[in-house]
Amino acid sequence: MGDQYRSISGGHDDSDDNSRRRPAFFFPGVRSVSYEMAQDYLHRVCLYFTVYGVAFLIVGVLCILLPIIFTGISIQHLVAWILIIGGAASLLHFLLVFGAPGTTSFLLLGLVHLAVGLWILFQKSVRRGSAFVWLLFGWFFIHGVLKMLMGYEVRSLKSWPMLAGSGTIAIILAILNVALAGAYGFQVVCILFGIDLAITGIAFLLVSGMAYYANRSADHNPLLGDA
Repeated sequence: MGDQYRSISGGHDDSDDNSRRRPAFFFPGVRSVSYEMAQDYLHRVCLYFTVYGVAFLIVGVLCILLPIIFTGISIQHLVAWILIIGGAASLLHFLLVFGAPGTTSFLLLGLVHLAVGLWILFQKSVRRGSAFVWLLFGWFFIHGVLKMLMGYEVRSLKSWPMLAGSGTIAIILAILNVALAGAYGFQVVCILFGIDLAITGIAFLLVSGMAYYANRSADHNPLLGDA
């Protein structure tokens, strides 16, 4: 089994076999490339998932608090601008980490966020009544599916179930969005929107934390020994 982790230079160094196995445990898909490339994947996942995890968490908390503190705020415009900015940021993320695990999901996520945000911003008809509620239902559902896809793409990290779980929660929130909007108005829609973003941020941070731990362990402490 050690052969598939050896340096492509052709030499065999038993002292390097274990260190080459460790990053491959977290990213088995990179076994065919060099050890340095595996480490680069871990570094990029750690850095960019941290940045987006913090951003999603902060924006999610703001979406929960703003409708409660400022009751006169336009929920539709707030949601639209958050989606547009988040979509642009996700597309930038895709360009920066192209080739690392999860980038396909970020591309799709960015396109969906931008499309829905611009639709809300420029199409008055979807900002009214049930049209807005059902549009957000669709966004919640698609967002949930994409997070499940992202979890699948980084499934070699032990924390991948957090992404899949946050995708499941997004689908549940989609149902709650429709069920509660009629009784509590757009305010609850924005709060549920914020909850979904905050949960996504926490999931991203957990994935980032596992990538950071894997990266450090690959350099210092064995995680699996000869496994």
